[in-house]
Amino acid sequence: NCRPSCTFPASPICANQCGEILKNFYQVLQYHHANNASSASTGPDQQQQQQQLSSSAAAYLTQKLAQAPGKLWQDVQSKIRIYLQSAGGASLHRELRFEHAIRMLHLVNRLVSVGQEFCGAASPALQESIRKQILAFFRAYHSGRMETLRMFLENEEWQPVPVKSSFSLADLHEFAPFRSRLLQAARLRQLNSTSASGEISDTASGSSSTTFFDRLDENPFEFTTEEDCVEDFFATPDAAISNNGDGSNQQAKRRSSADSEEAEDEDNDQLLRAHHIDEDTGRPVIPPPPVAAPPSNSSSRLNSPSVSAAVANGGRASAGIESVTSQLHRQPRPASAGPLITNTLLEVLRLLGRYTQMIHLLKPIAFDVALRMTQLAEYYIYTVYWFYARDNIELAQSCLTSKLSNCLLRIGDQLIQHARLEEDGHAASASASPSTVVSAAVQSERFLLPARPQPTRQDAASAQPRHPGQQPARLAARIVSVESTVYLAQQVESLLVPYLESQLPHEKRPFLAVFVSHTLSAVPDLRAPAACAVAATGLRLESVQAGMAQPQVNWDVREILSEHSGYVDLLLCELAKFGDCLDRAAALLSNSLPGDWANRLWHYALLIASQCLVEGFSAARRCSNEGRALMQLDFQHYLVGAERLSGLRPVPHKDYVDQFIKAYYLPESELHEWLRDRREFTARQKAGLLACLAHLSKKTRQRLLAVLDLPTGGLGALAAAAVGE
Repeated sequence: NCRPSCTFPASPICANQCGEILKNFYQVLQYHHANNASSASTGPDQQQQQQQLSSSAAAYLTQKLAQAPGKLWQDVQSKIRIYLQSAGGASLHRELRFEHAIRMLHLVNRLVSVGQEFCGAASPALQESIRKQILAFFRAYHSGRMETLRMFLENEEWQPVPVKSSFSLADLHEFAPFRSRLLQAARLRQLNSTSASGEISDTASGSSSTTFFDRLDENPFEFTTEEDCVEDFFATPDAAISNNGDGSNQQAKRRSSADSEEAEDEDNDQLLRAHHIDEDTGRPVIPPPPVAAPPSNSSSRLNSPSVSAAVANGGRASAGIESVTSQLHRQPRPASAGPLITNTLLEVLRLLGRYTQMIHLLKPIAFDVALRMTQLAEYYIYTVYWFYARDNIELAQSCLTSKLSNCLLRIGDQLIQHARLEEDGHAASASASPSTVVSAAVQSERFLLPARPQPTRQDAASAQPRHPGQQPARLAARIVSVESTVYLAQQVESLLVPYLESQLPHEKRPFLAVFVSHTLSAVPDLRAPAACAVAATGLRLESVQAGMAQPQVNWDVREILSEHSGYVDLLLCELAKFGDCLDRAAALLSNSLPGDWANRLWHYALLIASQCLVEGFSAARRCSNEGRALMQLDFQHYLVGAERLSGLRPVPHKDYVDQFIKAYYLPESELHEWLRDRREFTARQKAGLLACLAHLSKKTRQRLLAVLDLPTGGLGALAAAAVGE
């Protein structure tokens, strides 16, 4: 057997020699056809000469010329087939590069088209030979790429790659060979054209009006490479500077000579990093964008006098805590800011482009390749969920929509190797039924999840190492990871799926519809559990709950108080720190948070705060009417501060706390119904409420406590209801 490293350089030479043989024979045929035509047009003087020819010899020559093209082509394709098989086996998968496989596909496809034109033969044997070889190569290649993708994800810093606002996967040079057809398929999909696939497949052949034998002076096996295609989708440095405002340019002009020298050295270092080539992929490593410092007016929450006073005075803040917010995270995203994508996502998009090239060149394996393309997308989606949407398992699960939950269960059951899952006690449900269109061979392919990301140096230097959710760098990384996943789903659905539909057989196309409806459409729902995880880990409310307990607060007072309790200021201080974290994270992402992330984060932060209030109120052992009025006073003061800090009006989950406080005044006839229907409160919270109702008899209290045996959802039920809104 020949080694693939030796086979590939000789393949164009072999194909060219076969083409020369066919050319020569074609010219012989043309010569005899021309002589026959000239003989038919001769005059009477030449008739005597023609009659001298043996009729049997003429018949023999005509018969041989008619049979020769088919026999000659059979000899040619048999030799090519033997040549390809000699380079097969395990060495093909280890030594043949993807670019070489694509070139070989080009050569074989060109040979098949030449044979079709030469003698009308479809060359099924040659196509089947290359199909087996390339399919075996592709399966091994895909396994290696999945392992490489796992390494990419383990080392990903989740920082945005600076790209233009108009960037799409069609800008990658991997999609250059069929970019026009890709965009055409997307346009036809938008127009809901029922004949889209037929039109694309007809125009996708790329066949010229002139044939191989019309251009005998050209070599049909010389290909123009797409490697020299210039990718022009990275954002320019000027655009990145303009996003930071005009003040940064003025400061740069006033920079001293010493600072200029330091900046020049730093630019040289960045230039060297920009020219660093990854040994595994052979591509330049894209340096992360510079981390921008937050504007001076956005970092004042933690250092504001009101917040400092609250901490120093044990929670008693001066009036005006609501004025410390800068609302930087609510600034609209600049129009010049590109989508939030990562280095790993770029690699996934490039792999999708390579796989699409193989589908374009070898239609018989299109379905197998398309299945592996869905694996790339699903692996990235599940990894982002595994990294950044499971910090609090119980609360995060309640934030999952049914569509997203079913999607994750199916991916975990079909694609993920459960060794890492079982370590965390969260094995995927085996009840998720696999799709009926997925082959058993693909279902058996499972891959390990990447290791969880470790805290970065920026996290280690954070002033609050115990608050992982409040660390701006990790919050920005969480947002970038989720938004990059949403961008991947949007690009695949809008650009790639329409083109794949035109390449797959009609009986296999429902597979893509299932992938879009069950996986891609569920990806935007990842934002909810990710935002919920930020609030769950970002707010440290132990001191607030301790401040609500007796004797810190006396709920059994006998007079109406006019001043709120100190724990309210502690709670507002935590929310102010949370808002400062959002501002600092926004400074890392073009001075704004994308989409509705600000509202989502505040929504779940106020959900956690409301739960903290209810927990503290339910822990009161004794509570008078005046104490319940103090709860109302504290709650109203909290609402004023939370509204100013979050910018949300009305404050989310206001009724959750208000209904619990007002339940103290319910008569016995309505209290039973309230305990039975209000599932958002836990049994412990309801029991604490009943313990404070001194007017209840012992028998009535026992009867009402029996209602608490009914299942309750607590905070999870409230979070689930918030997701459904």
